[in-house]
Amino acid sequence: MARLREARRLLVRTASTAQAGVRALLRERGVRYRSLWIANVLALTAPPHLIRVLARRPEVERIAADATVRNVLLGRPAGGRGALAGAGGDPARAAGGARLSDGGDGGDDTPPEEPPSVPSHIPEIAADTAWQRHGVRGEGIVVGVLDTGAKWDHEALKEQYRGWDGTKAEHAGNWHDAIDEANEASPDEPVDADGHGTHVTGLAVGGTDSVHIGVAPEAKWIACRAFFGEEAEVSEIVECLQWFLAPTDENGTPRPELAPHVVNHSWGIFEAREEIKQAVDALDEAGILQVVAAGNFGPFCSSVTFPAMLPNVLAVGSMAENSQDIIAFFSGRGPGIEGSRAPDDPVPDVVAPGEFIWSASNDAGYLQMIGTSQSTPLVTGLAALMWSAEPRLVGDTALTHRLIEQTAWPVVNVEKECDSPKTYPNNVFGWGRVNAAGAVEAALKLFESEPEKPAPPAPPAPPAGPNPEPGPQPKPRLELTGLAADGKCFRATRRRGAGRRNLTLRYRVSADAIVTFTLERMRNSRVPSSCPGERRRPGRRGRRGRPAALDAAAIGVTSGRTADRERGHAMRVRPFGRRSARGRAKAGPNYVRLSQLVAGRRLPAGLYRIQLVARAPGATSARDYLKFWALR
Repeated sequence: MARLREARRLLVRTASTAQAGVRALLRERGVRYRSLWIANVLALTAPPHLIRVLARRPEVERIAADATVRNVLLGRPAGGRGALAGAGGDPARAAGGARLSDGGDGGDDTPPEEPPSVPSHIPEIAADTAWQRHGVRGEGIVVGVLDTGAKWDHEALKEQYRGWDGTKAEHAGNWHDAIDEANEASPDEPVDADGHGTHVTGLAVGGTDSVHIGVAPEAKWIACRAFFGEEAEVSEIVECLQWFLAPTDENGTPRPELAPHVVNHSWGIFEAREEIKQAVDALDEAGILQVVAAGNFGPFCSSVTFPAMLPNVLAVGSMAENSQDIIAFFSGRGPGIEGSRAPDDPVPDVVAPGEFIWSASNDAGYLQMIGTSQSTPLVTGLAALMWSAEPRLVGDTALTHRLIEQTAWPVVNVEKECDSPKTYPNNVFGWGRVNAAGAVEAALKLFESEPEKPAPPAPPAPPAGPNPEPGPQPKPRLELTGLAADGKCFRATRRRGAGRRNLTLRYRVSADAIVTFTLERMRNSRVPSSCPGERRRPGRRGRRGRPAALDAAAIGVTSGRTADRERGHAMRVRPFGRRSARGRAKAGPNYVRLSQLVAGRRLPAGLYRIQLVARAPGATSARDYLKFWALR
């Protein structure tokens, strides 16, 4: 809770300071505006002459149109068995637009009218096994849905709606409509003019005593509507992300304690928007897990949409119906666009069932739909099960990603399609088909402190098929002995002969592990004069001296025992410009060079932090930090 409050406080303070002059000018001119502090932007409508005035102000970094992003193929009920439901779409037609990642119409229009008691997507990801084996169904977890809204009083959603107490509804803090113009008769309560958001919400948390459609049926849900019909504005999407960080009560007061634990994004756009990226990053920094649809523009390679291509979200593709090793025709493939992810970081991350999926409809009944929109909430519900089973995992989004990935049933891509660096994981199936029972067991094992404690039962075997059962294996506790580097200050330029770029970090792990390195530039950080090369030479005004020899003893290292304090410091200064890389490390001494994180880019002067986290299923994660100053 404190982490959420601090995250909002810092974002609001940064925006208030940076926007003060522009806000005063707009108030003086009588121009209405919205401050989207989560991305430090202002949304407004202004005449051309005022836009030119704003563009000349030094604190204005850029001015961009509040583009209307279009969903080119809004959801339709799935047709007969031979129908692809238009899920592939036309990428050329959709360029620059948004698309709610689901199916369309076509084929035989006579699907079954009622779902089975337990639809096939539940056992296909072993969610029912997780319910029975661990008695966990999402209790205590709140899921946020950014979509077209939701029919809150549907029989499969009403009891799970956080705003319903059994006798009356309280919508403030549980529903937000980011659309400017009221398109509904009662916009103050959750509505869904399309049905897409209702279907998605049902797959994450929905269900009744007789129909079990959702993966986490005891979790609660809240929703924010950004899409109406086929359209949403970028500012409306950012507004929803801001609201999720601090939902507002009936008085309009932001309350971070009402924030959801997990946010479901069953939508995507082709153009990467910096405003949305900053908002997504802010939610991740606050410990809110985000699960994103990979898009429906397969079978083309590099068809994963934004924001699924970002490294700090969990991107989800779709499996074909009743299959363990066949990708759905429409499922988005990697690799991501250049610079979006590390070369060895596949996208999508995982896959889940996505064809002919039963869930709630906005006419109070049930229907089948297809698309990565339907696969995504299944993984959202899986994350809710994990965090409900092991509350100490709540907020650790990176570790949750790894557990979901490493417990998935692997699907090998022998041909290494779509520039996959290896057969597994790959850019078609990612790490494989999600395994709810295995992921919950891995979460429960993660914090076991007594080695003699009996291990939980093994995860269930997948349905008959060629895929192996990986399952997490018990491993020793991971320990980091510390970091070593060339020095605390080093030159950031790449001029010939200035060779301080390959800053080397040395570390040791006690067992084979997945190690993640994250480079963050800290905000409001000035290089101190104590750094060699930052002192001015006498008699040479305004010029910096050359860096002196670096002092290896001046390394800014924080041990794992004080990691919590260091993480708090990182939140206080709000890191930005993150780049990450990860790979497998063998037991014993290891090293990584800064050049692997910088990837050939110039490193601006300032304070940086590198976080190193070593993880393995069934073992306690270990982390350490290095802080250093980059010179000009």
